[in-house]
Amino acid sequence: EQYVKAIELDPTQAYYYTNAGLAYERLQAYDEAEQFYNKALEVDDTYAEAYNSRGNIHYNRQEYQEAEADYLRALDLEPDNPIYLRNLGSNLNKLGRPEKAMHYFEKSIRSDPGFADAYNSRGNLFFNEGRYEEAMADYRRAIELKNDEAVFHRNLGLCYEKTGSIDKAMTAYSNAIERNPTYADAYN
Repeated sequence: EQYVKAIELDPTQAYYYTNAGLAYERLQAYDEAEQFYNKALEVDDTYAEAYNSRGNIHYNRQEYQEAEADYLRALDLEPDNPIYLRNLGSNLNKLGRPEKAMHYFEKSIRSDPGFADAYNSRGNLFFNEGRYEEAMADYRRAIELKNDEAVFHRNLGLCYEKTGSIDKAMTAYSNAIERNPTYADAYN
């Protein structure tokens, strides 16, 4: 309601529409979120965050070609944004282009060496390629940067399990559960 009120008071601010879209996205109301992002881009077609956010909607719907177009447009406007770089990398990985995905994960990390999600994403790529030691290094770095993220601990546990370190895997899974008791994948 507050976002709608802000829009009513000043409909010329693209970020008001984007904020409303983000609220709907958190509720997984993707159609409504996309409408707000589209409106933001009608107001300001140079607002990179709206392209990135609309790309996330497409990604969540598994519309990877559309997501790629939006992420690329966001990066045209803000070429060093680590979030946009990482999002494009994740999307390219879904499209079966791991080499290009790796390029964008590494560029994201260079852009912001403190961005834990980029290390996690690159770790996932290493994991999927069976490069467990490199994946573990990235998951450990992600945990150093953002220790409260359960998925990072769970991913590290998967690596330990793959390499036969069951005790370490169990510790990592316990750490994931401790951080988020409702994270079902940590129990599996």
